Amino acid sequence: MKTKILPVLAVVSLATTIFYLLFMLFYNQVHFLYPPVDENKITPWLRSHLSPSEGIEAYFMFFGMIIYLGLVYLLLKKMAWFSNRLVQIMLLIPLILIIIRTRSEIFSFSRDPWLNFILIVATLSLLYISYLFFKFKKSKPINTLIFVLLWVLFAGLVFLSMDLAAPFSYSFIIAPTLKLIQGESLNSFQISYGMPLTLLFTLLLKLKLQLTQMHLIFGAIFIVWYGFYFYLASKLIKDRFLLFLFMVTLIAFRFFVIKHDPNAIVEVTPLRLEVWVPLLIIVYRFGLLSLITSFSFALVYLLDNFFGAIYLAVYLIMVIWIMVKERKKFQLKSAIMFLPILLSFLLRFSLFGSLFSQQAQLYQHLRLYFQPISNRSVFWVILPIFGLYLSLVSKEKKDNPLRNLYLLLLGLGVVQLLYFYGASLDHNLLNISGIFILMLFISLNYLAKNYRSKKVVYLVASLLIVFSSVSFTRFLLHKLDQVRYKISTGQIIQTHPLDLRIDSSPKLFDQKDEKVFLISSIDGYYNYRYNFPQVGFNTPFHANIFIEDTVKNLLDLKNKGYRLILWERVMLNSLRDFNESNFLKKKNMMFKAIDKGEYLELELVKRGESQNLVKTSGWRTYQDKEGIIFNYPPKWSLKKEGSHIILEAPNSNLFVIFDGPVDQKNLNRLDPSAVLQDDKHSYGKLINQGEALIPNFDKAYVRVWEDRQQAQSTKQILEFFLFKNTKLVKVVVYPASSDRMIQFESIITSLKIT
Repeated sequence: MKTKILPVLAVVSLATTIFYLLFMLFYNQVHFLYPPVDENKITPWLRSHLSPSEGIEAYFMFFGMIIYLGLVYLLLKKMAWFSNRLVQIMLLIPLILIIIRTRSEIFSFSRDPWLNFILIVATLSLLYISYLFFKFKKSKPINTLIFVLLWVLFAGLVFLSMDLAAPFSYSFIIAPTLKLIQGESLNSFQISYGMPLTLLFTLLLKLKLQLTQMHLIFGAIFIVWYGFYFYLASKLIKDRFLLFLFMVTLIAFRFFVIKHDPNAIVEVTPLRLEVWVPLLIIVYRFGLLSLITSFSFALVYLLDNFFGAIYLAVYLIMVIWIMVKERKKFQLKSAIMFLPILLSFLLRFSLFGSLFSQQAQLYQHLRLYFQPISNRSVFWVILPIFGLYLSLVSKEKKDNPLRNLYLLLLGLGVVQLLYFYGASLDHNLLNISGIFILMLFISLNYLAKNYRSKKVVYLVASLLIVFSSVSFTRFLLHKLDQVRYKISTGQIIQTHPLDLRIDSSPKLFDQKDEKVFLISSIDGYYNYRYNFPQVGFNTPFHANIFIEDTVKNLLDLKNKGYRLILWERVMLNSLRDFNESNFLKKKNMMFKAIDKGEYLELELVKRGESQNLVKTSGWRTYQDKEGIIFNYPPKWSLKKEGSHIILEAPNSNLFVIFDGPVDQKNLNRLDPSAVLQDDKHSYGKLINQGEALIPNFDKAYVRVWEDRQQAQSTKQILEFFLFKNTKLVKVVVYPASSDRMIQFESIITSLKIT
C-alpha cells in the first residue's frame, strides 16, 4: 500500500530533530567525559592533532544512529499520529532550520554573483539537454558509443586535473611495504591503511615507479571504481535518466567539489574507503547466503582489519537475522558458509597477532585526529537521508529479491560513518559520500516508481547538482583550471619535484653505508629511492606517537651504529622536545645537529655543552670594522651593500639582513622604546611585537610583519631591534616559515658587537 510522502518526511524530521537536540543537550558529557591527554607525552608533530577534549563521541553517535533508525521505524508504525497536514508542516520546520543553519569548511561559495548565475544557468542547461536526449530511444550501438565517450571524458578530467601527489601520504604506505619486501613478519611493523594498499605498493615498488607514475595508477583505479558504481547502480536504479543524474551527482561530490585531488592522497582512495561497492555487486550476483559472498567478506576482513571488520560485522548480523527470520535450521551448508569467516579470524590472529586494528584503538584512546562534530556540520543534512531511505525500503515487498541488499546497504552506511566519527571533519563526509548518494538515489528511484513523480524527482536531483556547482565553486574551478593549463601548455604528465630533487643528487649518501636512519615525515619514500632499509616498528617515522619511546629508539639506533639524518630541517624543532625527555635527562645527554649542507646529522653530546641545537663547528665567522661579529653556515652566501650585510641560504629559502650598528648617543639604555616609536619603516601589516631574549645584548625587541603581496607560506617577516650600550643593530629575516629558521637562531645567538 502506497504511503503519502509528507507524513514520512514529518517522521524523519521529528527523529532527526530529537537526535540533534539530544546531541546538543549532552554535548559536554559526550566530549568532556575524561581529562585531556598530556600533550608533552606525544611527539611534537602529532600534538596539533590531539583533540582538546576526551569523550565518547564515536560511541554516542554510532549507537545514537541505531536508536535513530529504530525511532524512525517505530514512528512509521504510528503514521496515524501524523495524518494532520498542519502537524506535518510544523514537524518539517525544525529540519528545514537545521539544514539552513549548516555551515562547513568544505563550502567555497563564490562572492561573484555573475559567476554563480553563469554556473547555475550552464548546469541547468546541460542537464535539460541531457533530459531531452534521454527521452528519445536510441539503438544499442549508439548508447554504447555515448557511454564510452562519457567515460573517456570523465577519465580525461581525472587525469588532467591531477595535482601533485602528496609524498607524506604515499610514504605512509611505502614504509610498511618496504618492511614486507624486506621479508619481515606482518606483526613486526605497523600497517596504517590495510593490506590491499600494501600489496598494491609491493608491485609498484618492484616496478621502480616514481610518485607521478604511482599517482596515475591511482587515477586509473579511481576511474575503474566508478565503473563498479555504474554497474551496481544500474541494477538498483532502472530509470535511465535518474541513473545518469546519480553518476553526475556522484562524480560532482566525490571528485569535483573535493578540496584536494582525491588521488593525490592515498588514504582516501576507493581501494580503501569504498570496498563496499564490489562487495554489494557480489551480493547482487550471488546472494547473501552464498559461499562466494561469505568468502569475499572474510577476505576483505583479512586484508583490512578496520573497514573489513565493520563490513563483516554487518554481514554476519544480516545473515543471522535472515536465518532467524526464515527459521532456517543450522545445517552443514550453513556451517560451510561460515567456514571462510572462521578461517579469516584464525589467519588474522596468526599473521598479525590480533583480530582488530590496535592502531585504531590507540588513536581512539589518545583522541588523535579526533574532532568534535559541529552543530552546523553537513552530517545533520546527511542524517535524514538514512531516515528517508529506511522509511521507503522498508515498504518494499518481502518477496523483492533486492530487499535484503537494500538493508545490507543501510547497515554498511551506518558503519561507514565510523570513519567520520573518528575524525569529524566534513571533508571526510565527502570522501565517503558515495554510499549516502546511492541511498538517496535509491530513495528517489522508489518515489519516481511508486508516486508517479518522475519530473519532481528529476528536479530534486538536478537541484542537488546545481548546489554542488555553486557551493564548491573554488574547488570546481581549480580542477577545471588545471585541465585548461595542462592542455594549453602540453604539460600533461610532469615528474614530481621531489623526484627531480632526488634524481639531481643520487650520490647524496654513501650507498655502501646501509646504516642510515632518516628522521623525516616522508622517510618511506626516501628509503625507497635511496635503497635504504625501513627500520623500526612504527613505519613511517611520523607514526611514532610517544616522545619517550621515540627518543629511546633513536638512541638505540645510534648505539647500533646508525647515522641519524634529519632530512627536513623543520624536524629540528622536534629536537628541543627530544632533549627535554626524561630519558635523555637521566643520561645527561642531548642531541645536536651537524650541518652537512643538504641535510643535518644528529650526534649525542653532554648536556653541559652549548644549548644551540645546531653544532656550529666549521661555520665561518664574519667580522667588520664596525665591530659586528657573527657565525654562519659555510654554504650560505654573504654580501655587503652599503650598511647592509645580506646572508642568503642555499636555494634562497631564507634571507637575513643586518643593518648597523648605529650609535645612538642619546639612547636611554633602560628604555629604548623611543627608538622603536621613531622607526617608521614598514614591511607590510604589523601583526605582533614584543620583547625577545637574545644573548649578548642588553635588550631586544621583535616585530612580526605580514607582507600581503607574498604567498601565504612566505609572507611573514621578522624584524629585530638589538640594543647594546648605546648601539643598535637591526636584523630582518624572511620568510619566517622557512625550515632554515633553526640555523638563524644559531646565527643570531652568535651575534656580538665589539
